[in-house]
Amino acid sequence: MTTFLSKEAITVDVPDPADINAEFTYSYYTPDESIATAQGIVPSPRFVTVSYSKVNMGDKIWAEDELLKLIRSGKFNLSLVQPEYEISTPGMTQIAVEDIDLGRRLQALVMDELNKLFPRVNVSASDLSQTDLATALDNATSNQISGEIIQDLVSDFSSDGITFYDRNDREIKNELFVNASSVKFDIQFNDKFIGDAFNLMSSNPLAIDATNLTINADEFLLLQDRHRKSTSAAITPDDYVPNVTYFNRVAVRAHEIPTAGTCGYIVDKYVIDNTGRRIYLESFFRLGIDNNTFVDNKVVYGETYTYEVRVISMIQMTVNGDLLEDPIPGGETTSRVYRLKFLVKSRASRQAKVKCIDSFPPPPPDLVTFRYDYENDRLVVKWKFPHTKQRDIKKFQVFKRLSIFEPFTLVAQFDFTDAFAAVKDVEYIDPSINIKLPTGRTIYFDENFNKGGDAIYSIVSVDAHNLTSNYSDQIRVTFNRSKNIIETTLISPSGAPKQYPNFFVSSTTAQNIETVRYTEDVIKDSGHLKMRIYFDPETLEVTDDKPCHFLTRAETSRNKKIPFVGSYKFQVLNVDRQKMNVVDVEIEDRRVTSTPI
Repeated sequence: MTTFLSKEAITVDVPDPADINAEFTYSYYTPDESIATAQGIVPSPRFVTVSYSKVNMGDKIWAEDELLKLIRSGKFNLSLVQPEYEISTPGMTQIAVEDIDLGRRLQALVMDELNKLFPRVNVSASDLSQTDLATALDNATSNQISGEIIQDLVSDFSSDGITFYDRNDREIKNELFVNASSVKFDIQFNDKFIGDAFNLMSSNPLAIDATNLTINADEFLLLQDRHRKSTSAAITPDDYVPNVTYFNRVAVRAHEIPTAGTCGYIVDKYVIDNTGRRIYLESFFRLGIDNNTFVDNKVVYGETYTYEVRVISMIQMTVNGDLLEDPIPGGETTSRVYRLKFLVKSRASRQAKVKCIDSFPPPPPDLVTFRYDYENDRLVVKWKFPHTKQRDIKKFQVFKRLSIFEPFTLVAQFDFTDAFAAVKDVEYIDPSINIKLPTGRTIYFDENFNKGGDAIYSIVSVDAHNLTSNYSDQIRVTFNRSKNIIETTLISPSGAPKQYPNFFVSSTTAQNIETVRYTEDVIKDSGHLKMRIYFDPETLEVTDDKPCHFLTRAETSRNKKIPFVGSYKFQVLNVDRQKMNVVDVEIEDRRVTSTPI
């Protein structure tokens, strides 16, 4: 039995870039930011900075000098830079494999495993904190699996569009699933089998998502059929000639040692559409290996972009003239040796994904003041625009409540948004109190102020992206009838969160003015799934002429002589997911005697 040599597979390996990172910077607001890029605006209102590690391979000084000569000649364009996978023998096709849906499917698998561990708990509804989930999963798995990885797995919600920020309002990039989706690798297939290989790969439910490939199944099958019909089993010299697109060719006397060196980078830019697919936008050329930072101001607010970096190498080599496909000018013989220069770009780096979204909420308004309008019998509330470099405050909200034991009520919102395409509201505002204005207003007239009582006021800033500030100073306003003037008292300093208006309010009014205290009567705990409450009184019996009701009892108490006075309530907050539940605790008096407590 006689076998034949297979065709030689020639490849070029240009060093790949590493440590690519993309970061969005929002400088200041422009009305068209969500529909137009910031190109041509100085200083740039928003931009993405792409950085990557330097790649220094080969004779980089010679390579940069040759590339600079080509640029100065006016003949350079990116089409001259050949992908390394194209420099292969005929009949071989390279496929870039990338599964952008992998992260979502991995997250679903993790949640399925958690549901098996907690069959009675709705994991998707996050009845458990991420710390509890990670602890339980760590206990149920092998010691070879790192607990830190498990913690990252259960707390990575990047594929759901959830982003976490640290105390300095910088994004915490726990993107384990996103990083899995960004993995890319290249596979070379013989064209005689590429259609069958693709069908086998795409029919496997655990394989990559076939919709993410740039070529569909029909094209692969057509390529396979055409190649099978046009080729034979015989090997010819052309089977070993790689396809090289050179820009310079010079006849030399003899073969020379090949020369190569890195000389620049290409940054490819994509945008993520509503379906999650990447759409190619453009490429940017960077000359020199030290030019490893790129600033892109052609970005639209609210869009998500990905960037990939490729390294450019200059290659010089000699070949025999009979291997050149194009005719030799001037009647030169094909037996001569020629020096070729050509450019090759590496495979794409790991993609860096960046969301062009402002994450810095505005500060609350400054200098909230009050005066009484005697002529119109109403209270006048005034404040100042807070200082912010972003200049994006487009709404003010006026809140009012009658005491610290009541929640705030939104009594007015001044909306002076001028964006060409406004960001969707995240809060429902009653249209009757939402006042549309062409410009900002910093004054509110309270027609319902009660002279016989008092009220607490606070102002909140809202920016063009519907990010809200915390409360401004909370000030109690009372009307002194004997002096016929209003009097104000600082109830809480600026900075209380919207969810916790009493965050800085002291338990007593007297202490509140002198000091700032955090929320009281709070027990902090983590890493537990259950809570037990113990009743451990200091005194079981109190002897007196009258019953002393120190203990709140339930209505079903067996001690009928002590009336029903209510129950205890415990508010349990899950700070990981910002979920809340109120636990009612009723104490039943099961003593046989009716000894008062």
